[in-house]
Amino acid sequence: MKKFLKWFGISILSIFILVVAFDFIFPDPIGDCAEGGGCWDEIGKACRKNEPNAQELCDRNRPENHK
Repeated sequence: MKKFLKWFGISILSIFILVVAFDFIFPDPIGDCAEGGGCWDEIGKACRKNEPNAQELCDRNRPENHK
């Protein structure tokens, strides 16, 4: 039983390390932008915050703006 618990703990720890490493290696720029108070400009592939007209730049690829 001790061997099982040891390997189970090692497996859980390994999975946790892999998840953290994956997030570090492949960051999510859109999520990070939104968490930082910005908005993601899909056309310009950039995070817009603290810019004049930032919201208009982020909304320009939405269908309601293409009339």
